[in-house]
Order: sequence, then C-alpha cells, then structure tokens
Amino acid sequence: MTIQGQPDAEPSRGRTRVTPRALSRVISAVAAEGLGVRTETVRVELHDEGGALAVSVSTSVPVTELRKSGGTGRLLERSGGSLLDRSERAQQLLRNRVAALTGSTLGNITIRFTGATMRPEARVR
Repeated sequence: MTIQGQPDAEPSRGRTRVTPRALSRVISAVAAEGLGVRTETVRVELHDEGGALAVSVSTSVPVTELRKSGGTGRLLERSGGSLLDRSERAQQLLRNRVAALTGSTLGNITIRFTGATMRPEARVR
C-alpha cells in the first residue's frame, strides 16, 4: 500500500505486553459471562505450566430450586445444563474470547465451583 506517493514501508516491529492483572480481569469477565455470574464473584489464578498459561477459575454457580422446577429434565434445560456442561462451555468460551481479546493462548483451564447461589426463576405471564 502506498501512502501519498511513498513506497510501502516495512511495518514497525514491537511488542504488546498484557500484564497479568489485566489478563486476570479479562478472564474473570469472560468467565462470569459464560457462567452467568457477577464478575466480582469470580476468582482467577494464573500459572505457568511448562510454557503454557494455565488458568484456574473459582466461583459459585447459580442454581434453580428443585421444588419449583417442575421436573429435573426441565430444570437442567432452564438452568443452562449440568455443571459439567456449563463448565465445558465456559472453558471453550474462555479459550476463544481470551485469545481474540488478548492474543494469549490458554493451556489447562480448571473451573472450580465453590458453592451454589439460588437463582429465582422468572414467572411466565
């Protein structure tokens, strides 16, 4: 590409550094979105695992009361799936979104559910 008659110049080379704190906040926000929790309830730990960036995410998980569920099949459907399903979707979301936002490739991702919070179901009118 030529700018105002000047020949193509080689792009300047440099590097962008994402600090561990910034990366931790991005991971926290993406995990919160994927798991349906508030960002401030998510704790993130970063580790170097043989040159790869390993991530450990801890948070409580929202659940729906069983007695108001109308059956376990419908409960799983409305609550976002089993804990394993939710965890796997969150891991995939983390892998894709963190790479897109920061350029960082994540290695091992561990999601640890530390408790359950009751989520009120919206009433159908």
